[in-house]
Order: sequence, then C-alpha cells, then structure tokens
Amino acid sequence: ESESHQRWDSAGVEVVENYSAVWSGNDGWTVDPAPFLELGGEDSPPEAQFYQISGTLVLRDGRIVVGNRGTNQLLFFDSAGRFLEGKGREGEGPGDFLGLYRLWSFGVDSLFVFDDYLSRVSVFDAQGRFARSWRVQVPGGVPFWFVFPRTLAGDGSAYFGTRTEGWRPPVGAVKDSLQILRFDRDGSFLADLGPFFWREIYSPGAQRHGTNTTSSWTSDLPFARRSHIGPLGRGFFFADSESFEIKVFAPEGTLQRVVRAVRPNRPVTARDRESLKSEWLGEEGSRGPNSSFSNWVREMVFPETMPAYGRVIGDSEGCLWVSEYRSPGDPLHQATVFDTEGRLLGIVDLPPGLVVREIGRDYLIGVWRDSFDVEHVRMHRLFRQPGFGEPDREAAPLLRPAS
Repeated sequence: ESESHQRWDSAGVEVVENYSAVWSGNDGWTVDPAPFLELGGEDSPPEAQFYQISGTLVLRDGRIVVGNRGTNQLLFFDSAGRFLEGKGREGEGPGDFLGLYRLWSFGVDSLFVFDDYLSRVSVFDAQGRFARSWRVQVPGGVPFWFVFPRTLAGDGSAYFGTRTEGWRPPVGAVKDSLQILRFDRDGSFLADLGPFFWREIYSPGAQRHGTNTTSSWTSDLPFARRSHIGPLGRGFFFADSESFEIKVFAPEGTLQRVVRAVRPNRPVTARDRESLKSEWLGEEGSRGPNSSFSNWVREMVFPETMPAYGRVIGDSEGCLWVSEYRSPGDPLHQATVFDTEGRLLGIVDLPPGLVVREIGRDYLIGVWRDSFDVEHVRMHRLFRQPGFGEPDREAAPLLRPAS
C-alpha cells in the first residue's frame, strides 16, 4: 500500500503492519515539556495535597477531577487549578467509597468510579452529584476472589478482570490471566469474553519453616510482560507487550484490527540485570538478606529481551500512544503514535517523569512525583501539526493556562 506500511485482511480481521514512520522533518507532534497547569505539592492548599491518586479527568468545560484514594474523594478544580469542591467520603453509603480505585468518564461528563473494596461502580453527573451504583456480579451468584477493573469502552461497556472463589496463586514462573467480563453502563452482565493475558509473575508457593507454614509471596518476573487495555473509539484495545502489536476489539469482544510495527525488542544487557537486582534487593531490605525473595532475586533467570513497550493509551481523537519500555535508570521517555487507521505516525517526546493518565486534543494530563515522592497533577500542551486532520499550532487551545 505504501513504503511505510501494508494493510491486508486476515479472516475478516484487518492487519496493519508498519515499517517506518509517516512523519518526516517537522511534521511531527510535540508536547511542551513545561506544564501549563500544576496541582499539588507541599505548598498547595490542603485540598490539593494528594495521596494515592487513582485517576485524573478533564471535563468538557475545562474543570479537572482528581480521584484521591487517600481521602476517598473526588476533588474538583476549575480550569485555572483553583479548588472547587470535594465529593464523597469514606463509607459504604450511596456516593461513599472504601477504596476509590479507578475513575472514568462517559458521555456528557458522566463519571464512573470503581471501589475495589466494595466491588462497586458509582456513577456521578458532571457536577459530582451521585446518580446510582451497582456491584460487579454475574448470573448464578458465583463469588469472586477479586475483581480488577480493566476499562470502560466508548459505548459505555465496562470490563472487569475476575477470579472466582477457590482460585489459588500459581507456583513458579507463569503467564497469569484474568477472565474478562463485560457489563453495560447500568451494571447488567452482558458476556464473558474469556481469559486474557494479564502479567508474568513468580510465586514460590507456601513456605514451610519447621512446623509453621507461612503465606506465599508473588512478584513480577524480571522485565515482565504486562497487558494494557483501554478505550478506543466505541470499543477497546488490548496489548500484551510481547511483541510490537496492539489488538483492537469491538465492544462485544470481536477482534477488528491488529496493528503492528516491525521493531525488535531491545536486548537485556548485563548492566540491565545488575541494575534491576540492586533495585529489587534494596526495596526488599527489610525482609533480610536470606529471605526467600532475596535468594530468588540473586538466582532469578532473565529474559533475553525487554518487553516491546510500556504503557498504552488511546487519546480523545482515536489515536494510540505506545510508550517506550523504560528499564531502571533509563531517562528515555517517548511514545510511538498510531493514527485512527493504524498507521505509525512517528515518535513524540513526553515530559520526563510524567505518568500520563489522559490525552486530549491539545493536552496531556498525568501524575508527576517530586524529589520527596509527593504527587502532583500536571497538564502539558500538545501541538498536533496540520496535515493529519489536526488543529494548527497557532489555533486557540481548548484549555487556558492558569492565571
């Protein structure tokens, strides 16, 4: 089809294989490395001192919502960063939370909030008024061992990864999976989409010391592959990070498109291995040098290559942003961008240290930690160059800077 990519049909699934970027010269998009708005930090008012941020959203009128798990509240700010109000409190009543874990938006600024302690979705309107709630349940009343929220699709479908009661952690190195269940926006069960890969983990099983048996521990494998899932258009994408491939599904779980880039995974070097060992042994120092975990780290087997990529996000315009995988101490912070047709546009530099939570038409918003590990919410301007159906650099931004 072109020198940069090829497209073909495989049993009704569109495959897009990319060999090089579409952008050249100054065609690419850019992100301002300096934030135009920042919330949080030690000098902020008490309402903006965050702890365990569980989500950030920008509403259509420019207001910002921050899910703050530390206080189990939804915190509302205006477009200039001024605190407006907090919604919710700790509890089990309507509109309350015990574990504010994930935050999504749907439709005209409806807010979906998942509580992992209660396995409950609470729905709020754009003003933060509680509307309704529902618990994640399936026909037959099969009890869950746990429920893990995965994503909210563009049609309002909610997807949860689950394990039923009686599940036991695997022993050894395994590719772990979750059973993905689909619900409608009101909590009615729609379908079981089957098992999807989740992550690579290791567990030694229960440990016996004399007559006592202690509980087991579980860890990611070194440079573990992890899955990423998120909304894209009316459906969702799924990416397992094994190779540079992302799958796009319709809301009901039908595979529609496979997007690939011919790009080899980076090899794991001796320096990578030693750096990771030092980091993990330092973090687990409290367990002691002879703990089961420490002994495993010293002897653990490394993969030959890194994961193909890090986090994946679908933006408001239907493009996919695939961040580079970053090993410990790696300063590189970039994302490969694919357009709505699956073409590889090019690479965009991202603000250092920013964990991107949402990408709008002309902004990125995410969480950044300072040298004291204090959480801040930062917004950065995104400039999409003309020529790809995007606004000109000189066009008025949708969000105004803080005054």
